[in-house]
Amino acid sequence: MKNKSNVFMVLLVLNVVFVITGCNKLEKAKENFANDDSYSSKIEEKDKYNAYVDLFSVLSGELAKIEHSYAQKHMDGDGQFMPTDDKTALGYIGVIGSVQRAIEEAEKRLSTKPKMAIDEDVKPLLTVLKKEVLILEEIESYYQEKDFLNDHDEKGKELNSKLVSITKEMNDPIKNFSDNMRTFMSETEKKEREAYKKEGNKISLGMLEFLDTAKEARDVVSNSIAEEGRIDLTTENYVGVNIDVSKALDELKKYPQIQKI
Repeated sequence: MKNKSNVFMVLLVLNVVFVITGCNKLEKAKENFANDDSYSSKIEEKDKYNAYVDLFSVLSGELAKIEHSYAQKHMDGDGQFMPTDDKTALGYIGVIGSVQRAIEEAEKRLSTKPKMAIDEDVKPLLTVLKKEVLILEEIESYYQEKDFLNDHDEKGKELNSKLVSITKEMNDPIKNFSDNMRTFMSETEKKEREAYKKEGNKISLGMLEFLDTAKEARDVVSNSIAEEGRIDLTTENYVGVNIDVSKALDELKKYPQIQKI
């Protein structure tokens, strides 16, 4: 159990580092934009891109957690609705409001300039996502209000059918958006690296290199945790993860502007 706690602590630290360095990168980008004549248009472009990144993150994060927890609570192994005798049953675990906010922000940015190729994938995705959110909100209310105790799970069955149906409808829009968004993010990062190299921006390059190291370390740890909870991370790999991240952080802290991280 102690080793498992250590492993999850490494994952937590790495995730926090991603957030911290990401915030610093964004602040640096804003500083650069402020010195540019096209400040306004670049901010709008960055805001639109960030809204799409947030939407991408929500799909694989909060929404995936909600869908998974619902299935665990209300579906059997064949995906059929499963009535519950638990008087304290919840619809699912997760915050549907965070999904709703990501949808609203992406929808607000969809019509703004500049036009992006990914816009064509965002539009149909938002259409089905909004339908799913409405169903999930109904499910949440149904179980919070304990209505399932009075109707013998009849509405629960109906909502389950609706959710299964919209989930199938979402398959192609989600796949198209996710595949193209991964490519878009990869291309954007590549352009950032090239721009930083051209500018001689060692701080931003150092941040990206540190993120690369942290991601590699996180992947090593994540890939060592089996589904049943067994941990295959060897002592050598565990020590190696810490050494690599520490070295990368030490390199990053050589820059005075980064020493407060």
